Amino acid sequence: ITLLNDFSSELDNIEEAQTSQATHFYHCNNPIFTALADVINQFQVPLTLFYDLLQAFKSDVEKKRYLSFEEVLSYCQYSAAPVGRILLCLNNSATEENLNYSDAICNGLQLINFYQDIYQDITENDRLYLPLDEMKRHNVSIENLKNQINNTSTQALIEQQLTRARQLYESGQPLCSTLTGRFALEIRTIYAGGHLILEKLEKNSHSIYQRPRLTRFDKVKIFWYGLFPQQPGQ
Repeated sequence: ITLLNDFSSELDNIEEAQTSQATHFYHCNNPIFTALADVINQFQVPLTLFYDLLQAFKSDVEKKRYLSFEEVLSYCQYSAAPVGRILLCLNNSATEENLNYSDAICNGLQLINFYQDIYQDITENDRLYLPLDEMKRHNVSIENLKNQINNTSTQALIEQQLTRARQLYESGQPLCSTLTGRFALEIRTIYAGGHLILEKLEKNSHSIYQRPRLTRFDKVKIFWYGLFPQQPGQ
């Protein structure tokens, strides 16, 4: 937390330089932030996005449980959405429509990442990103997860999460066809990779502790989608 607060202070220095309309942002003590300030100035990246990321990192230290899906999605909005928005700024593609599509993809990817690492998160870091209220409704306890219990309750719980993640994720798919050039290729391959992981999770919903793996053929499909954009699975 102390280190993250130091990072926040560096962002404050950049913001202060912006406010004073300084020509150069060289008030940073950390050379990384001096370089970052130059990029922020050149590409007009909102500082709030970096503050949001720091808030997510602090949550990783301080918060281990989430009472509702709204809390989980709020975390994603700090931890994942800023990354996509920063990339759009760096590629001069930050239209309001693209930003909304990007939020859907990034937040969906974050959820997919949670659902492939349920057992690892709870056993190694004591973190759980499944909503506690929905676990209660499905009669699934934290001890069930730690003991890798698979039954109709755990299956129903994870299926609910995956259905919602798919809806969110696919709502951002139009971004794959609105971008151009190398950046578009990268975004399409990222999208296809996330989509394949989601499909594997859905097929393994009866065993929520089985982490999906991408095969060589999967990687060929991802590359193919990057070159020739169409909905993955078609």
